[in-house]
Amino acid sequence: MEWSVLQDFEMVLGVPHMVQQMMSAESTPVLSGVIPSFKMFMSHWEKLSQEHPLLTNIIAIGLDWAYKYYGRMDHTKAYIIAMLINPSIHLSWIKKHWDLKYIEDAEQKICQT
Repeated sequence: MEWSVLQDFEMVLGVPHMVQQMMSAESTPVLSGVIPSFKMFMSHWEKLSQEHPLLTNIIAIGLDWAYKYYGRMDHTKAYIIAMLINPSIHLSWIKKHWDLKYIEDAEQKICQT
């Protein structure tokens, strides 16, 4: 039983570990990669929770904190500006993955800055 629980934790903690490894593998990690990577991490946990309902309680606690942190990024211009000035991203990721309300907010923050 204990090994089974440890395997569950390994599966759950493997997701943020994968994202962290991906970010640290870049020769020059940049702030513009944080939002897409963080979103990918949350999406993987959401999917894992659906595929393994027994893990939902464990994952839900982490997702609550992730959602709070992700929400704080909405109020931080640095992430949006970093994505804007990255020539490979500009606003393409934001326009593809965010709702119109958040896109307009990002554009307003860019104009203010």
